[in-house]
Amino acid sequence: MCIRQTVFGTSGRIKLAYTREMAMAIRQIKHPYPGKFTVDMVEWPDGGVSARIYENEMMGMNDYQRVTSMEFLNRVKAVVESFGEKCFVEGVSGDRPEKE
Repeated sequence: MCIRQTVFGTSGRIKLAYTREMAMAIRQIKHPYPGKFTVDMVEWPDGGVSARIYENEMMGMNDYQRVTSMEFLNRVKAVVESFGEKCFVEGVSGDRPEKE
């Protein structure tokens, strides 16, 4: 499954909004197109979490694949919000960055 975590603004110790339990719950959701559709979970300093997707991956899909991908993102958002955290879906232009 192509879900990665990025944390911004983590100078010092902070309470992580994106927890191990949340990650495990998200991984229980069936990913529609593993390897073709990346979702990066991004944690922000204000405590919010974003599900980040990439424009070029979405543009390479047909209409049906886009719809099922958006349904997947809505389920991810619902899971994050069930843990009491704010969740946003954000699109980024271009390709996804290479794995570190």
